[in-house]
Amino acid sequence: MKDVRVDAWNAFGTNRLGLDGTGFPLTVDVSASQGIHIVNGTAARACDLIDVLSSAAQNTAVVLNIDHYSWLDPHGDPLRSREIARQQGVQFAAHDITWTQARGSAPSDLLTMSWNDLHRFFDGNWSHYGADIMDAEGPLPDDVADEVALAFHLQGQDSWLLREFPQSRVFYSGHDDCYLHVQSTDPTMPARILTRLIALFGGSALLDEHSESVMVAEPQLSMAENMLRESEHWVGTVLTSDPCGQVTMGFTPTRWRLGSPLSDDFSLHLTFDLKSQTWDTHRSDNVVSRD
Repeated sequence: MKDVRVDAWNAFGTNRLGLDGTGFPLTVDVSASQGIHIVNGTAARACDLIDVLSSAAQNTAVVLNIDHYSWLDPHGDPLRSREIARQQGVQFAAHDITWTQARGSAPSDLLTMSWNDLHRFFDGNWSHYGADIMDAEGPLPDDVADEVALAFHLQGQDSWLLREFPQSRVFYSGHDDCYLHVQSTDPTMPARILTRLIALFGGSALLDEHSESVMVAEPQLSMAENMLRESEHWVGTVLTSDPCGQVTMGFTPTRWRLGSPLSDDFSLHLTFDLKSQTWDTHRSDNVVSRD
């Protein structure tokens, strides 16, 4: 099991539903076609998933797009991705892809960097409302970078980009530091992402106004695999939480869309104990398994 640091700026803690301030539920929807495994869900930032995605990623990260208002030039305009990379001390190669944008749009970059440098690139809890990343075997020649940029901007963020570039193994698209879309050739990726979301969800519920972060052990991969064998769609809600001890979450095997009411009919309960760093699974037949 991997220990995950959940900080006060985590996506579950900062994103809210409507004016009542209700937090986002944990949601996951998975599917597969022609060897590509798709995961859509909430809620996570790019920095929360980089190490999870690295299980499938090759050595090079292709940063296709960054939309943000966190880094501004003296005129108040967002910095280009290449300038963010410079300020973060990341080695990179930049390709100007402004030609893919509408006339009059701000300059745009496609960056390539070591996948291991993505942590540094996203370091500092700066916020972005759009981030799109794909892996590659190595730096891209200019013509290939243009081909990738064109395919991405023509097909949109939720396209099957890996079908266009079968040499890549993982594609991540994030929106509002909350919604995630992942494509991967790794069949274990849906379960890996679900275990990370569960850890983030539980850790967020254990934080209070006096806590900056908490360490949470991810559940065993087999727990998420069992859930996804039962259903490809899950919605999770925090039922009870105690910053000094435990958090219990209820899960329903269904889809969820923004604005839809949350079900209170749970077929699965997961309880995390902070002291022992263990997970308990409770089903309707009262069978309990410990992870």
